[in-house]
Parts: sequence; structure tokens; C-alpha cells
Amino acid sequence: MDIDYGEINAEFHYSFIKKKIFAEEFIGNNLKNFKFLCYNGNPKYVYVSIKENHTKYRNFYNMNWTFLDFHCLSHPHPTYIFRKPKLFEKMKEYARKLSIDFKFVRIDFYELDNEVKLGEMTFTPMNSFFYCIKKENEIELGRDIITN
Repeated sequence: MDIDYGEINAEFHYSFIKKKIFAEEFIGNNLKNFKFLCYNGNPKYVYVSIKENHTKYRNFYNMNWTFLDFHCLSHPHPTYIFRKPKLFEKMKEYARKLSIDFKFVRIDFYELDNEVKLGEMTFTPMNSFFYCIKKENEIELGRDIITN
């Protein structure tokens, strides 16, 4: 409670949020987390994140569920292809509605018991840095923020 998370991680908006401790309902282990990158109400990319047997898998897809060879973030696994979730269209719809008022936001969902569950909304994922092997992929991820 004494640490300024916003200052440490260069996410200064967190410095102005009143600190609280709260507990969330446990929803399971080894869940696939669908993280939508949304620009001005338009979900453009989703990356899927899962941890299995102490290994993290993360891959990018477009809104047609085409794998994108971005090699971004830690532990990309292009050979580990995720299946499109059954409720993907509903997730896209929710992401569109939730992001409409923001230039950029990442919105996370889980698919549990045939329902879409909201994980979080974050405005500075990865401290606003996506580390990609290819520089053009980093440029692609930031282009819509700059041009809109």
C-alpha cells in the first residue's frame, strides 16, 4: 500500500487512484485470456494469453481470427495456435461498446460456462510498450493511436 505503482511503472494515472485491497471471485486455473486492443471503439487485434505447465503462450490475431506473426510480448508461440472461442463475436461486440469513448484501451475477456466474463480494461498495457522482434509490428500496433 506504500508503493506508488504508477510511478514505478510509468503509468502515472494509477498514482491518483485511491488504494484499496479487494478480493475477486476465483474463476479457475489455466484460463485463456482474450485481450482486445481497441482504438476509438474499434477492436482491431486480440491476443490470447494462457499459462500451462509454467509456460506462457501468447499469440496475436486479427478480428477475422487470422494468426498474426507479430512475435510481440514475452513468450510468443506461433506453433501454438489457439482455436477461436465460441463467443468471439459477442466478445467483439462488448469490446466495441466498452471502448467507444476511448482513443485506446485493452479489454480482457474470459469464456466460462458459455458466458463472456469481463476481466479488466487497461489503458497502458505492458507500460504502453509492446516489444516485438520486428519493428514494423510495433509501428502497426501504435499506428491507430497516432493517426486518429
